Amino acid sequence: MALHPRLRPAPRPDSQHVPAVAPSCSDNNSQWRAEPLADGAARLVARHSGKALDLVACNLADGTTIQQWAWLDNICQRFHVRPV
Repeated sequence: MALHPRLRPAPRPDSQHVPAVAPSCSDNNSQWRAEPLADGAARLVARHSGKALDLVACNLADGTTIQQWAWLDNICQRFHVRPV
C-alpha cells in the first residue's frame, strides 16, 4: 500500500508511538493487512507490529499525520476503500 509522502508520523510522548511509514519498502515493516469490520469499514494493521493505522486527532485534511497505534476501535482507525 503506498502512502502519500506528505503524511508523516507524529511525535507522541508515550511508548505506543510507532511511525506508520518506514524508509524501506522491502521489509515486512512496510506491509499492511486490511481487516474487514462489521460496519463495512476496514482497519489496516501493520504486519511487523500488529498496530493499526491511525489518523492523528482524526484529522482528514491534506497532510494529516498518520501513525501506528494500538487498536482503539474508533473513527480515527477505520478506513473505507472507494473508487476514485
